[in-house]
Amino acid sequence: MRAQNGRQWSLAPERVGWKELLDRLAGAAWIVNRKDYQELGLACAEDILYSPATEEEISEAEAKVGELPSDFKDMVRVANGFKGGWHFLNGGINGLDDINLADDDVENYTWFLGDLDQDTHSKVIALSPATECDGFMHFMISPAYWRNPENSNGETFSDGEYPYWQWASWQAGETSWHSFREWVATEVEQLERMVKKRKTLDDDD
Repeated sequence: MRAQNGRQWSLAPERVGWKELLDRLAGAAWIVNRKDYQELGLACAEDILYSPATEEEISEAEAKVGELPSDFKDMVRVANGFKGGWHFLNGGINGLDDINLADDDVENYTWFLGDLDQDTHSKVIALSPATECDGFMHFMISPAYWRNPENSNGETFSDGEYPYWQWASWQAGETSWHSFREWVATEVEQLERMVKKRKTLDDDD
């Protein structure tokens, strides 16, 4: 299932760079989820973001998993991931830390992409959550290896787009986007709507 909001035009790359996008993510996330973040030992919104990755670290990651999506590399140059929560931001993302090629059982999590050849299956990248969470798994296939023009639901991929998706055993299927950045932009818009409505996660307790 693709995320309902689809492409976030108001936060398109030509309008909003990664620095602004991540700062807005952290600022809104801190307002919405401050209590849980403080319990994790964070003192301010800036603590949600990790330090930037170095070019050497990017090269080492690509030597391990193959060519990374350009938008993902641009993000880790600004912040090598961000913290989430048990469900909040689906655990966040650890950036290049613990990045690996997915295990052989990844075929259980790729059915929605249609028929993939073995070479494509072997290039699925597994990302790790940044925070202890409720079993969220993060995957992506770099556009360098993604060849399918559409997935099994008939959703088409434009040039440069690629599947990024999340899966948890307790959920009914996966949630997917057409890039890692699209997921982050979706989260920013949702969080900023909550801030505008003066809602926090404590309101749901």
